[in-house]
Amino acid sequence: GLTGLQKLVLQVLAACLFLAGMHFTNALTYDLYIPFVREPLVHIPPLVYLALSVFIIVGCVNAVNLTDGIDGLATGVTLPVMLFFTLVSMTAKQWGLATFPATLVGALGGFLFYNFYPAKTFMGDTGSLALGGFVAGTAYMLQMPLFLILVGLIYLIEVASVIIQVTYFKKTGGKRF
Repeated sequence: GLTGLQKLVLQVLAACLFLAGMHFTNALTYDLYIPFVREPLVHIPPLVYLALSVFIIVGCVNAVNLTDGIDGLATGVTLPVMLFFTLVSMTAKQWGLATFPATLVGALGGFLFYNFYPAKTFMGDTGSLALGGFVAGTAYMLQMPLFLILVGLIYLIEVASVIIQVTYFKKTGGKRF
């Protein structure tokens, strides 16, 4: 029942609280790492990094939300993403962190199994926004936010598709692309 602006404000607040928690536990680094390269790309000033991080987290949350539809597409897309993060956590021997995405892999698998066609349960905004938060949060806890571009490519494509559809619909007076 919240408006779009209210949801956005709460998402920004949640992202800020998450990043503050990481900062105060010394789990947040201000180095931006490039996928598959050992050295950091650049040390970014903390305020710039935090602003960019809030944008990335809120963007990821909403991208997963847009990916979800009546068919529960976000579940099928997020399962391999969280499996990737599980394997990365285990490879890095971060066993405590590995339990988080591994548990989500199991939950998503169960959701898909018990919600097989025809779907009877819909996660809605609450579930899909939470999945987006889990994806972004895990990427940041592993210090891999740029990997979201690779592992979440389908989310980016879905966002582009929605932007194209909505823009075309508005420009043509109701025609679909």
